[in-house]
Amino acid sequence: MPSELGTKDLHSKMLILLEKFHEICIKNGIKYSLHGGTLLGAIREKGFIPWDDDADVTMVRTEYEKLCKVMKSQDPDGRFLFFDHLDLLLPRLCLVEKGQPRVWIDIFVYDYIAQYKLEQKIKNIVILWLKGCSKTSEEWRITKTRANYSKWESRLYYILCLPSHILPIRYMRHLHNFCCQHLFCGNKKMIHRSNDQYIGMVKVLPAHVMKRYMLVPFENIKLMISRDYKDMLVSMYGEDYLIPKKYAEDEFAAHDICRRMLEKKIASN
Repeated sequence: MPSELGTKDLHSKMLILLEKFHEICIKNGIKYSLHGGTLLGAIREKGFIPWDDDADVTMVRTEYEKLCKVMKSQDPDGRFLFFDHLDLLLPRLCLVEKGQPRVWIDIFVYDYIAQYKLEQKIKNIVILWLKGCSKTSEEWRITKTRANYSKWESRLYYILCLPSHILPIRYMRHLHNFCCQHLFCGNKKMIHRSNDQYIGMVKVLPAHVMKRYMLVPFENIKLMISRDYKDMLVSMYGEDYLIPKKYAEDEFAAHDICRRMLEKKIASN
């Protein structure tokens, strides 16, 4: 876990990154919502949760595709680097400053999912499998750090994902992305975060939750959230979401692996 001083330094850099992300979205008519701990912080703290060490946003697929086009057609600033779903399983916008710790925004995407439980389960299992088949060795390390799998569950998941050792990862990511968008979409009245971890992927919400947006204070700036943020927070944290809870140690360990992974990706660009 970062020290209090270290976390404050990360927060100041994440605020620069969030402000830039918001500026890009407003300029290009892209709708998004703060997500996870960042959304919770906006509602409960009007800023960062004291021990949070990354930032999360979410958007529906059509808005995410607009973001990808914008980020590929223009360089917003030499300090910012965008990785889409083919670069990383979880898209990220990073702040790149020489000699400084990496900070990033995780971008979660909402896709349609069927209204029937069996079809939901099939879709989630298929995209979970394809996600496993699309992981690099570093991303597997993050999975092992975060997941509460038993030894046999971890080995079984790894064996089931053996196609990742045979077929190109980029091909598997295209297939994963296709199934997220087109498999069991039902009547397009329900959505889920198709690129989240399994525990987040199975949280199904009505599509209207990502239809209306508003600006809220966040530290010394304003950022966008869904007007139905309560539904989002209850689905993630339960009815008592306003009661502070410390993050698990494995989250901070996973974020350290993310930083090292991003260092490699940034160096290769």
